[in-house]
Amino acid sequence: MATILEMYQKQKKALNRKLSTSKDNFSEEDFRVLHELIYRTHVLENLQFYCKTAPESKDTKELFEHYKMFDAYVELLLKEHKCGIHYQQDLAENVTTEQNFNNVIKGYRKSFSSFMPKTTESFKDEILRQITLIIPVWIKYRSIYINFNKVKMEVAK
Repeated sequence: MATILEMYQKQKKALNRKLSTSKDNFSEEDFRVLHELIYRTHVLENLQFYCKTAPESKDTKELFEHYKMFDAYVELLLKEHKCGIHYQQDLAENVTTEQNFNNVIKGYRKSFSSFMPKTTESFKDEILRQITLIIPVWIKYRSIYINFNKVKMEVAK
């Protein structure tokens, strides 16, 4: 089964192929979807990077440096790239979705505020666990701006 990142990359490839074939056939919706796919793949690749580069150590100073960069990146996910058409017209649902994402961020911050590694792999495992919690909530949050369930997606051949 393909990962979300692989599905996004496949869809991005199909839209890039469509764009390179004919700009006249490339609609405004295609533009918005490709723009969002570029952003989402970038974010997912960065989250993979944080997993791959998480220190395997018990040295809390070393772990804290990685955590600071990770935390700053996740904080930006809530603030940046707020463009697109609001497909979810229900303002209350949009507010709830944003609050849910905020709650996930608060939750991992609380988890890391008293983090003491038991093994050299503990930090890496915890980063992976937190990213696993962040991704579905972030995707739901991004659906406020571009909801892939409500737009026609190109399929790579």
